[in-house]
Amino acid sequence: MDKKLLKKFIQGKCTSEESQVVIAWFNEHGEAKFLKLIEEDWYSWESDIGEHSDQLRNALQKIHAKISEKELNLVHKEKQISSAPAPYKSPDYTKYAVAAVISLLLVAAITYYIARLPDPSKDETGVALKAKQVPFGQKATIYLGDGTKVMLNAGSCITFPEKFPSHSREVLLEGEAFFEVVKDEQRPFSVVSGDVTTVALGTSFNVKAYCNVDEVEVALATGKVAVSDRHYKTAPVALAPGELLILNTSNGASRKEHFTAKEKLGWTNHLLYFNDAEASEVFTTLERWYGVEFIFNKAVEKRWRYSGEFKNKSLEIVLEGISYVKAFEFSFKEGKQVEIHFK
Repeated sequence: MDKKLLKKFIQGKCTSEESQVVIAWFNEHGEAKFLKLIEEDWYSWESDIGEHSDQLRNALQKIHAKISEKELNLVHKEKQISSAPAPYKSPDYTKYAVAAVISLLLVAAITYYIARLPDPSKDETGVALKAKQVPFGQKATIYLGDGTKVMLNAGSCITFPEKFPSHSREVLLEGEAFFEVVKDEQRPFSVVSGDVTTVALGTSFNVKAYCNVDEVEVALATGKVAVSDRHYKTAPVALAPGELLILNTSNGASRKEHFTAKEKLGWTNHLLYFNDAEASEVFTTLERWYGVEFIFNKAVEKRWRYSGEFKNKSLEIVLEGISYVKAFEFSFKEGKQVEIHFK
């Protein structure tokens, strides 16, 4: 799960759909993975949580109080154990012990907070929900209850009912996915990404809606779709095959373009395709595809652009190809970091 979405949830700024994504992820993966995700950043949460998250703020304050109480107890015990008088020295608490206390209390607080929300495993109609998350560096294909095929790109999460109700088919998407929708004229198929909803009957289309990007893209391959923005109350925009709609979620602006299958759908065939792409687009895409983090020796020039394509290639081969054209060196570091050194 993207930490920005988790932090947004803690701040009380998520839409109902985004909240369901977080809650479904929590239910599927459990406290252990949830803890791993949050323990490094929890110190910043208290100052950042929104004014609507009073319950969580109180919980965090209690955590601070309990930690302080534990520290005082440790000091008291250390003084009792010491037999010879000596100048006071701050006790050397192991960071692991303190971190363990913090982590357990924090998970308890978050669990309590989430538990007070509506049942996260069900939607408003009481239908059980499931979530499928694909980490960076991976892709996945799933089939929904109606037979619809969904291909999920790296860093994506989809939440869906185990069985669609009789009147509708709705899924929640964070990230990018290609849908091959089984036709059912009685039950429109809706993909909800934040405030943007794409509605289809039987068709194939791509939705790209990463939570840390201010644009949502809908590319139609076959059939028909209608796209609307609930926040800006825009009228549904109809697309024809080969058309791409780009919506700016920060100001409500939108535009239509024609697209090539390579550019917008190539990822479904393991094709990396760049057409006059800026550095941010190139390296962000590579981070998602290969599950790495890039470190740069200096800022990239604004005029930096790259065009090229790679199919089923390793990251090393891809970087060799790009560096040959764009004149930079790269080296793999410990973990999943890659250093880029522009000349």
